[in-house]
Amino acid sequence: MAASMAVAMESGIAIEATFVDTCLPAVDVSRRVVLAHGIDPDAHRFTVARAGDAPVPAQSQHLVEALGLLEGLSCDAAARAIAEAFAMVRPGGSLVLSVMLAGRPPRDPELTVAWPMGPMRTLGELAALLASAGVDIADALVHIPQDGVYAVVEVARL
Repeated sequence: MAASMAVAMESGIAIEATFVDTCLPAVDVSRRVVLAHGIDPDAHRFTVARAGDAPVPAQSQHLVEALGLLEGLSCDAAARAIAEAFAMVRPGGSLVLSVMLAGRPPRDPELTVAWPMGPMRTLGELAALLASAGVDIADALVHIPQDGVYAVVEVARL
């Protein structure tokens, strides 16, 4: 996200971002990444939130990036987390999240980086979670990288 912000700023587009994570160390990492891209962190908001918190006003964000949102969550908790994240998206904005795919290819033992562990879900299971969260997926975009390990999904709020 910081790289995209830097490109937008170089193009003369004013960016105001809110970075939310579940712990202060993760928020600090976001702050350092922003700084590494030449962006003044003081011009943006960094906050810690736990499930059920509402640190960002409803329908106030153009983009909510929640790539690790579903890690370690049961189906019920995942649906609630998706609903909370999507609630922050303004009309015309998007929620971007990822899911580790069930049925992914076996890990190459030559790799030095381990793949994240579960929960793994099919795209059908993700669609069901989004529906449970009240998110319309009619215009969702799904990108599955060549390795087939995970999917990145963008859902627009129309």
